Amino acid sequence: KLLINKNLEISSNYVYLSKNDNFDRYHNAITILGERGTGKTSFLLNLEKFFFDDSDPINKNIKTNVEFLESLDPTLFEDKQNILVSIITIIVDKVKDNNNNNLQENKEWLECLTELSDGLNLLDGIGSNPMQKDIWDDSRIILDKGLVSAHSGINFEKNFHIFIDKSLKLLNNKKMFILKFDDIDTSVLKGWPVLEVIRKYLTTPKIQIIISGDINLFSKLIRLKQWENLEKLTIFEKKKNLLSTIDQLEEQYLTKILKPEYRIYLQNLESILNKHSNSIKIEYKENEKNIEEIYNEIAEKIFILERKKDKEVFINILLKLPIRTNIQIILTYYNNLYEKTDRDSFLLDFSLIFMTNFSKFDFKYEDTNTLVSNSENIISYLIDK
Repeated sequence: KLLINKNLEISSNYVYLSKNDNFDRYHNAITILGERGTGKTSFLLNLEKFFFDDSDPINKNIKTNVEFLESLDPTLFEDKQNILVSIITIIVDKVKDNNNNNLQENKEWLECLTELSDGLNLLDGIGSNPMQKDIWDDSRIILDKGLVSAHSGINFEKNFHIFIDKSLKLLNNKKMFILKFDDIDTSVLKGWPVLEVIRKYLTTPKIQIIISGDINLFSKLIRLKQWENLEKLTIFEKKKNLLSTIDQLEEQYLTKILKPEYRIYLQNLESILNKHSNSIKIEYKENEKNIEEIYNEIAEKIFILERKKDKEVFINILLKLPIRTNIQIILTYYNNLYEKTDRDSFLLDFSLIFMTNFSKFDFKYEDTNTLVSNSENIISYLIDK
């Protein structure tokens, strides 16, 4: 909240004068980092709800001056779908849906959009390149069209900044967009183009980028691309001699695009419990239990663990798992144990949660029935598998 408010203040005071002015380039993307299942997607989906409380002046400022755009998941994009075109389309739809447009400003906005479309021709994977087109027109017309497109390409970043500024004015004079990218590190084909669009074009303070992912996967994604860029050098240099160069390029790229001071780390349940003295409470039909109570009951009723040390180890294993897995376990607990006390039913559903992990040890769906029938000695059975 404080980071968004800080960048909102910068955006509110930033003024575009004309296309001939030099533009400052900002990289203020906020990165939501965490392992798989730590709640990054849920965090992004619920981000706007965090600012509903108008009694907080910061919330009120953000709610009043920020226009939230929908989350983008690059892994769902088609192979030929361009990230930047998708962003522009979302903003265009927002402006068109707004009913308070001033006609004169709208005309300027349409002109700006036209200039953007000319520049898009020269971006990778969009349209055809007019510089390479076989046109039956006069050679001077070919040159004119090529020069117009080239000029639009050179000024594309500036035109994009102005387009963002004018779009915000047409949206009730908002001061900043918030654009969210979910899990861009999971797709090599789409993850890298997103990072490059952020580096090259999303450099206006009037767009607050929020990215989620795993820092280790970001690192691998960037290193892979840097190796591809330096691949030709391996003819003259040994790969091990290029390692330090790759390390430097990776660090520079990450530090520039995903600044350390703008990184937020989501923790697993074990870390949260260790950091705070209060336990996590689970509410169900006006009843409340600590999460440790629930897992202690599962350890005793299902896995027949009696020694205190064994139960502590079991509970710590569960708390280290992704938050979404913990949610599934707790739901299974309430559905099968809390009200019905159905041990076999719980064990079956519990097994299904971990079927993917169990499959690595030749554990098939049919084995769940055997597991239930051997429920007095579950641990031994699983170790045998």
